[in-house]
Amino acid sequence: RHWNNRCVCEVVMLSGQSQRLSTAHLQLFVAILLRNKKVFDQFKSRLTVTHFEDDHYRLLYRVLLDFNKANVRMPSRPELKAEIGALLELDDDLLSNQGRKELAGFISYAFNPETFSDCQPDSASLEKYARNAGRRLLLQTIQEQIQTQINDISIDELPVFLQQAKNTMEIIKRTTATNDKNETFELDWDR
Repeated sequence: RHWNNRCVCEVVMLSGQSQRLSTAHLQLFVAILLRNKKVFDQFKSRLTVTHFEDDHYRLLYRVLLDFNKANVRMPSRPELKAEIGALLELDDDLLSNQGRKELAGFISYAFNPETFSDCQPDSASLEKYARNAGRRLLLQTIQEQIQTQINDISIDELPVFLQQAKNTMEIIKRTTATNDKNETFELDWDR
């Protein structure tokens, strides 16, 4: 069930595939989000708990948001487990037994040295991957909202509704776009 990226993941997912993230892509995105503060900071203002369908990802992201707000950094594995454990002690019904197993499996995946053996979560290639995956997750949610709401829109309101949806999607694309340079040679290559 877990996916070992081996850096093959980079931008393959963007070449004409559907906007929906696969389970493996979502898992890798959340692992990078958990392990890379730069990526987390880029998405924390736009990405919400409701963007995740699975309860274990919702709980994990809620813990990440709260921990980062209190500590201005990402949690270590023991800190993450302690924060999740404390929440589950307060409300045992937050996660089902299956959700707990999925969360434990995900945490093992995210902190397993083998998961990021070829590319670290803070590498440029995985940051780019995360930006693209995060953009797709945000756009996927907007598309689902549009499909749900469009039935309740009158014909007169439809052009305004569609323009607002288009504007929102363009903002997401712009704010998650990369300004990376593709240089032929690394800086100071001739020294």
